[in-house]
Amino acid sequence: MADKRTQRAQKKREKARKKRAGKQHVGRAAASGGLKSAAGWPTGDCWATDTYDQRGTDVLVCFTRQNESGRVAAAFFEIDLTEEGVRKVQTFGNVTDQQVMGEIGQRSDEDTTVVQVDPSLAVKIVLAARDLMDDAPKGYGDAVGLFGEIDPEDALEDIPTGYEPTEEVVVPTGLFSGVKRFFGLI
Repeated sequence: MADKRTQRAQKKREKARKKRAGKQHVGRAAASGGLKSAAGWPTGDCWATDTYDQRGTDVLVCFTRQNESGRVAAAFFEIDLTEEGVRKVQTFGNVTDQQVMGEIGQRSDEDTTVVQVDPSLAVKIVLAARDLMDDAPKGYGDAVGLFGEIDPEDALEDIPTGYEPTEEVVVPTGLFSGVKRFFGLI
């Protein structure tokens, strides 16, 4: 009985491995060498969810560079602007615009709207989230290397991070304030 159980478990693991292998994306940048050379390419279209300017939201950012022959290198950042910062990074090299748009479509849902943004704004959002991170996710350094010479200060928008500030209640102190508080007059 244990032998059949191990055979089933082995078969299940093989099936899952094959399924994962089939889902791998074409053009995934396996080595950082492809991304480093792409950092010198002209910037392509950059995208972000339209909630990037709201405090406490999750944001998807896509930063691309495209060379003259149409090859695209893209970096996707899944960001929590409340407390975690950059949660996940995925990079692609040697893909087409259509593949990038397909990836954006897969990552968005009915509740999110993805809008085209200036490259400096895409960089500013990612760098604002960097300050919230304890540990950088796998591939973060290579993906950020794609930014190259882009200056985030060129973006005029503010990126609010953290929780919504709460109003601080000022409790009056002193002898009469303590007596009033005791009798419920404050």
